[in-house]
Parts: sequence; structure tokens; C-alpha cells
Amino acid sequence: MAKDKNTETRTAIDDLNDSLSRAELRVQNNKKNIMWASVAVAAIVAILLIYIYGFHRPAVNKANNDFGLANNAYLSASATGEPTDTALVEIAELFEAAAANGHQGGNNATLMAAIVSYQAGDWQKALDLLDDYDRTDEVIATTSQVLAGDCYVNLGDLEKGLETFKDAQETADGNPLLVPYILIKQANVNRELKNYSEEAAIYQTLLDEYPLYQQQCGVDFRLALDRAKAQAGTGK
Repeated sequence: MAKDKNTETRTAIDDLNDSLSRAELRVQNNKKNIMWASVAVAAIVAILLIYIYGFHRPAVNKANNDFGLANNAYLSASATGEPTDTALVEIAELFEAAAANGHQGGNNATLMAAIVSYQAGDWQKALDLLDDYDRTDEVIATTSQVLAGDCYVNLGDLEKGLETFKDAQETADGNPLLVPYILIKQANVNRELKNYSEEAAIYQTLLDEYPLYQQQCGVDFRLALDRAKAQAGTGK
């Protein structure tokens, strides 16, 4: 059973990186794209948590029961299309109530409350909730840090966002799918900060250390590298 869970997680993250990397490279100047990508990350993490803790682990305490109730509300709202901000705020409150019960179910509820708050556009609240989340699983811990980085970016604190992405890279511990995805985010923020030399160095790393990732994404990192090098030379 554990083997099946790991397979499911890897497949979801693989699909996530394939789709998001294309989008982020095509519109690197658009901060809204970083937000859109974060929503997709949040959705993937939410699906993983619901799958693992909502269906594959029976509720054994009140925290898990409340987590399941909040899950049902989230799934119902998502089944009819993109939930409204009002619905998301209400669902986030359900997850916060579950989080107050403690135990692992409460910890997962904290992360879900952060995810849903992010989707509702309340980035500061999402950050506050992520501060209370006890990171455990490597993949989910990494994506939760990526989500925190995106919160900082959308709040306008690009330096803190970049620092958080670097922390997420360390947490990823060499994961060949997550690390290049996080590097792309770092490249995008460096471009926003006009740190073109740093941006170019990241694309060089992607080409040297993750050549297969470029094929998976369907993009050409060499073009991004050439553009960053040219801008580093001109300062524009």
C-alpha cells in the first residue's frame, strides 16, 4: 500500500512540473503567472492530502473526522467549477476548526487551511497558517515552502520569496522533479529583481544538471539563458 501511495505522489508531482514549467517560462514578466502556478501547486497538494488522509487513512479521532468534513466541503465546491472566494473562506474556516483539534489530522488541516486561504487570495493568512504547519513528508513539505515563497512574491516581498524558494530547494534534497521546478521560480524572481547574472546561472545549472527536465517541459532553456546573459551585459 505504501508503494502505491508513493507512485501516486510521484505521478502527481511529475504532471505538475510538466505543466507549470511551460507556463512560467512563457510569461516570466507576469507576476500573475506566479500566482496562477501557485494555485495549481496548491490544488495538487490538496489532492494529495485528500487522497492520503481523506480516503486511505480511516478517521480515528475528532481531528481526522473534522478534516474529512472540511475535505467534503472542498470537494463539493470544486466539483462545480472554480469555488468562489466566499466559499473558499468558509472552507478555510472549516479546516482551521479541524486544525484546532491537534494530532496529525489537525496538522494536515492547517496546511489545507493555508492552501484554501491562498486560493482565496488571502496570502498573508496563508503565510500565518504555514508558519504553524509542522512539515513532515518531503514532497509535501517542499511544496508547502514553495507556496510560502509564492505568498511572499504576491505580497511584493521578492527578496523573502527568493530566500524561501532556496529553502524549499534544500528541503527537496536533490529531488530531480522538484529541484528544477524550484530553480525556475528562483530564475523568475531574479529576473523581476533584475539579477540577470543570477538568473543566467540558474538556467546554466538547469542545462548542465537537469537536461531531461528541459525535454519534459517542452521548452528551450538555452533561449532563456541567452536572454539573461544579454540583459546581464547591458544592465537592462
